[in-house]
Amino acid sequence: MTNLHAGKKDTPKAAGEKLAAAKKVGVYSASGQVVRLSDPAVRTGVEKRKSQLAKNPKAARELLKKLGYLTASGKVSARYG
Repeated sequence: MTNLHAGKKDTPKAAGEKLAAAKKVGVYSASGQVVRLSDPAVRTGVEKRKSQLAKNPKAARELLKKLGYLTASGKVSARYG
């Protein structure tokens, strides 16, 4: 897995590439700053969504389909299984 955090020694080009990669996987804030799921500003939302999905298996399956982990018929996609 690629480290998406731009470090002090990164060139501007490398930092830009890391930000572009982070945006592809959705780990960035509205200001464009890369964030971790464990950051306090993000963690509460993640925990809330996790709780909602645990209570609603149908919504969890729909999310997994949307993300590409499951096929339209509900089977694990070839890429992941």
